[in-house]
Amino acid sequence: MIGNRVTHRTVDGIRIPGTWRPAFIRNGHHHLIDLFIYADGLIDCWGLCTVEEFEEKLRIGWVATTVPEGAAAAAPGMGEWLSVADPEVSEAVTVTETYREARKLALMAPRRKGWEQARAAFMTSLLRAKYDQHPELADILLATDDATLVYDDFDSAFWGHNAGQGRNWTGRLLKLVRSELHMRRSGIPCP
Repeated sequence: MIGNRVTHRTVDGIRIPGTWRPAFIRNGHHHLIDLFIYADGLIDCWGLCTVEEFEEKLRIGWVATTVPEGAAAAAPGMGEWLSVADPEVSEAVTVTETYREARKLALMAPRRKGWEQARAAFMTSLLRAKYDQHPELADILLATDDATLVYDDFDSAFWGHNAGQGRNWTGRLLKLVRSELHMRRSGIPCP
């Protein structure tokens, strides 16, 4: 494993160890992700794939360790700095190398007054902007039709589903944004 970058996934009750590293997925723009590599040979880069499938993703440039000069890139989760009350810690969060580092630093710091009450509205605004700016991602979200959306964020019982132990607020907000996209694309006027 790579240092303390230890993770796992559970399949049929069996814990499969793994590690992770930052990487970029090129889906329209480049998106910073945590790429998970498991001991059973599967790799999670926006979905599990075999080593052979991963090699193809590398070959075609869908997965990369760097962003080409001049290319657009997004770093989901880096908004953690907004929740931090201390401006110095907030600045330190913005210059971390990985989302995990940013999250850890932000979670150790005192939160802004009112953050707990405002965080869902903040996330809703971010999700609306994301899907408005990236129609190809909106198409993917719309293709889920009216399915229940489960978001696994094992670091957060608020945002993630976490095998039924979390509140799944990201999943809930994605359903809201999906409904708004359906409404707009169907021409249904908003009161």
